[in-house]
Amino acid sequence: MRRLDCHARIKGVKSSYQTALQVVNLLTKIAARQPRYLFDHSLDMVELEALGQGLHDVYFVRMFASFESSLRDYWRASVRNSRPATEQLLGAIAGRRGVPQDTLDAVQEIREFRNCLIHEEHQVRRRFTIDEASKHLNTYLARLPLEW
Repeated sequence: MRRLDCHARIKGVKSSYQTALQVVNLLTKIAARQPRYLFDHSLDMVELEALGQGLHDVYFVRMFASFESSLRDYWRASVRNSRPATEQLLGAIAGRRGVPQDTLDAVQEIREFRNCLIHEEHQVRRRFTIDEASKHLNTYLARLPLEW
């Protein structure tokens, strides 16, 4: 796998999110001006407006999954054929590849936020935007070799 492909996967998720959000925002504006579209299709404006936040959460989880998949591929190909917990995986690769502590800390916080979204059992300490998280994830990925 190439590091460039890992970055491209995150960029692709980010791009898809931005497109989906634009479509929802446009549809919301159209529906506000032409409420009959809502009625004709059994849609509710409140639900339509809430869809943007839901898209963020779905695409955030998808983006982190892409990131984690890249790391697991690197781990299996370059370290050993095992499946450590994500928290340990992040720390182990960071140690091997010289990821700065502040980058590792940010990525661990992003992982915790992703866990909150998936498991709905923790109080969210900090919400991350797609843009903010993608920068940290790409900074971490930049420490991987060009190819493995």
